[in-house]
Amino acid sequence: MLQVQASGVQLTMVRTNYNRLSNPDLWARIQEYTFPDKADGISFAYWLMSDTGMSITRATQAIEEYRKFAYLCTISSRRLVPSKIVDEVWHIHLTHTKDYWGRFCPEVLNKELHHVPGKADSQREDEALTHGLYEREFGHAPPYKIWPQLIHLLACLSGLFVAGSSIFGLVTYKNGLYLIGVFVGAYLVAHFGDWRFWRGDHGGCSGCGGD
Repeated sequence: MLQVQASGVQLTMVRTNYNRLSNPDLWARIQEYTFPDKADGISFAYWLMSDTGMSITRATQAIEEYRKFAYLCTISSRRLVPSKIVDEVWHIHLTHTKDYWGRFCPEVLNKELHHVPGKADSQREDEALTHGLYEREFGHAPPYKIWPQLIHLLACLSGLFVAGSSIFGLVTYKNGLYLIGVFVGAYLVAHFGDWRFWRGDHGGCSGCGGD
């Protein structure tokens, strides 16, 4: 794990092995890119935070993951799909049309990155492709707090069910169910934070397409 300081917020991030990148020059340009502020001077991170209700920590992490998603879209000829949180960053970036189309795409990506509505029936395959490419390029799976998947919640519930089964021997059935509910709620708050951004199936989400 790596402790970094960004926008006044200390983040714990997964250490990435950038030596394995297929296009390190592209990634260097994306990392050096500075996101535009709002017209009133509010930074992009705080702009994202105010528009979505994210914490500043989550917003900063989401922006970093959006950089990675943009990188993946640029090196891939296939349709890739962002998480709901990454898609929120993309939507806000697209509203700054002059910077997005006049600087980010031509000068940083050297490619037009279009926001293309997707179909639910192809979503799972596109997600699997996106996550697989992410892991190959960055050396680790996408962080689940920004790229949540149904499997994480199912694993949590399975563990809590096993723990709850042992509780039943000590407390009443009703109290056991109550405790499991409390544990589930606490886990979701602690691990998924901005719960309204968690969606196991975001078939209406959008993907990227090249020029």
